[in-house]
Amino acid sequence: MHDNTLTSFTTTSKDGTQLHGHYQMPHTAPVAVIYFIHGLGGHSGRFQQPASLLAKNSIASIGIDLRGNGRSEGKRGYTESLDKYVEDIDACIKYSQHLFPTHLPKLMMGNSMGGAIALYYSMKHKAIFSGVILTAPWIRLTTPISRVKLAFMAILNKIAPTITFSSKVRPPQKPDEDQQKQAVENDTLIHKQITPRLLMIMHHLGNLLLKKADCYLPTLVLHSKNDPITAYESSLELCNKHKLSCKLVSLEDPSHEVPFEENNAVFKEVQRHINKIRMAHEQLQD
Repeated sequence: MHDNTLTSFTTTSKDGTQLHGHYQMPHTAPVAVIYFIHGLGGHSGRFQQPASLLAKNSIASIGIDLRGNGRSEGKRGYTESLDKYVEDIDACIKYSQHLFPTHLPKLMMGNSMGGAIALYYSMKHKAIFSGVILTAPWIRLTTPISRVKLAFMAILNKIAPTITFSSKVRPPQKPDEDQQKQAVENDTLIHKQITPRLLMIMHHLGNLLLKKADCYLPTLVLHSKNDPITAYESSLELCNKHKLSCKLVSLEDPSHEVPFEENNAVFKEVQRHINKIRMAHEQLQD
């Protein structure tokens, strides 16, 4: 099998947009597959740490750079519609079909903006996935967008949807994360841009998820009560509405970054979640 490093690949979305991504295979035969969806301005290579840890537990993973991010084509911080992101994920799943056995349980794992997109995508494709993992999902922002600014962005969305603004997303802020903060600053593939179109897409998506989400798939949500960027309260609201399928793990660190380290509480929760899904999937296969 492969060693525990990310392997890059390229594929094409439905409209011809060239996409870049990464996958990781464990040394042993995989027992499950995780599909990673990155956050605003991020890219699939940022999942190196969780992908390596999962590989040690015989779990394969794959992620795509959504259009306008990483090494994929497209204007930074922009997508014409949410459906275009859906088509990018479709392309990633299609590419993965020659990598992983079709019988394996599949889970979506999304971070921040990618968390909201992962939840939306999994709701539309319940037949494909067996479970969902969300880390600090962007359902609402910790500091809500004012009505005046939202109205202004709605106007720009109609007359100048591709104009670029700073997303003001900062690196991790905890004092003991200096090394991680520097790594983020040095990552030239990370951008801090957003357009009126993308902002309005995410705003409407968050409202949709809170009002109409049907979280039938087992869903694990990991979110800090003190997240400075995405609202912990929105994750709490989501999980309270879907108590039978959603589990919220509340963290205390004042950071948007969910700590994903070997044998820490977060990784143990993720392992438990995946193992439960694997057992349920195997029972269905029998």
